[in-house]
Amino acid sequence: MAHHELLREQNGETVKLHPGDSLVVSLPDNPTTGFRWTVESFDSGVLEACKEDYSTASTAVGGGGERRFCFRAISTGSTVLTLKLWRSWEGDRSVRARFQATVIVT
Repeated sequence: MAHHELLREQNGETVKLHPGDSLVVSLPDNPTTGFRWTVESFDSGVLEACKEDYSTASTAVGGGGERRFCFRAISTGSTVLTLKLWRSWEGDRSVRARFQATVIVT
């Protein structure tokens, strides 16, 4: 089982996995702004969401950090994994950015 990681700079890329491989998407986040990265869509028949966590980059008040989303490839196929940076209580009109990656599991 291999481990793959995608960063914000890799938005739009394609990643190839095998069943059992893990994929982590790491994105800069600052919850104090009210905007937060969340998973928007993916094919749950191809990937399984495993875990989400947040770690701060500094101890300064209002300082940002990194949000990490972990997925596991569970079967062959392909899916477009999409995450969005938004304020959930304001709905889709608040989306500031999207991250997408095509995931192919063979």
